Amino acid sequence: MSVGRLDEAVSFARNLASKIRESMGPAESLAQSKALTQMTNTAMVLDELAEILERARCLAADSLRKVGNATLSRFCSTWQLVEDGERLILSRTKPATSLEYENGKLRFYRQEEEIRMEAEPGRVKICRYNTMCIEYNPTSMDDIIRNLPEITYLMRHLMNAVRKSRDALVVCARLSKPACLSI
Repeated sequence: MSVGRLDEAVSFARNLASKIRESMGPAESLAQSKALTQMTNTAMVLDELAEILERARCLAADSLRKVGNATLSRFCSTWQLVEDGERLILSRTKPATSLEYENGKLRFYRQEEEIRMEAEPGRVKICRYNTMCIEYNPTSMDDIIRNLPEITYLMRHLMNAVRKSRDALVVCARLSKPACLSI
């Protein structure tokens, strides 16, 4: 597996989180305070996605194999990491979960909660049940204030789904490769 593609995805998520934190300033009203909370939450989700990718790299390192033009690694019975050209996909079969990095976009999906997120510089889109979607600039306090109730609602479900996925990899590491716990 090209460590470069995985490193690129981790760096991408961490850079987006860093740009969000850099754009934060002091709050002068309750609405701004709530917007800063959602900016922090967005940055935390991106950091957790980067952590998931780093832990997956550690867990997948021993089981890499070439399949056609793709590199594949299966680990912990339900997880797999695939790199095919420009795409990097980390997926889990049950509950259906995927984390994909391609062309400067990071996508997360978890079927159990019916939640998905797409992140790229200057834009985050979160959807639940394919009916309620919100797209916003995570570095713009005004944009977040305009959409605060929707972002707050969707972010709660997104954070829960990302945390469950991260915790599943921690359990996997604890059982199969304790050296990967230190990430």
